[in-house]
Amino acid sequence: MLEDDDFTAKRLLSLIPEDAFRQLKELDTLAQEHLFPNLGAPFHLGPTFDGSILCPADADVISNGLLLDFKAAVKGNALSREDLYQLLGYTLFDRSDGYGINRIGIYSARFAALISWELKSTLELLAGEPVNLAEEREKVWGLLGGSDTLQTTAARIVGEEDDDDYSARGEDDDSGYGPDSYYVRAMGKDD
Repeated sequence: MLEDDDFTAKRLLSLIPEDAFRQLKELDTLAQEHLFPNLGAPFHLGPTFDGSILCPADADVISNGLLLDFKAAVKGNALSREDLYQLLGYTLFDRSDGYGINRIGIYSARFAALISWELKSTLELLAGEPVNLAEEREKVWGLLGGSDTLQTTAARIVGEEDDDDYSARGEDDDSGYGPDSYYVRAMGKDD
């Protein structure tokens, strides 16, 4: 496709099997009915966290304090421990509480099931005692090797104006994985 100068959206869409389009339409219809009415602003798509500068991690979406992970696999409607741990890990990576996460949840797209839990009560249930989330976030930050200097440096780097539009070129969208990502730049600075 690249050699033939035929790398277009229309060409790429022509490669998708008809059944895949049908499934996407069905998933969209289910989401319109069962997911979207339960979401509210502000939205953060693909959010990264303070701890992401030390251990790359990005979630699916945060909607009005709800940290939400999407699952589309056809493996049944069972929730695994790993799914819950993933959400709790993201929550602990949000050292500054910048997203105001107060609920965690999973949307099972194929089953149109949105399940969410209040964060505070979930943490207390799992720990068997009250949990000071700010203290636990600091512990995780320390375990990851974080410091206040690194946090300040990363915030400064991420906050810098960047006139280059990487996403338009498809090179680096500051998702944390490209050569110019803030992770790479932050880790290159002395602590």
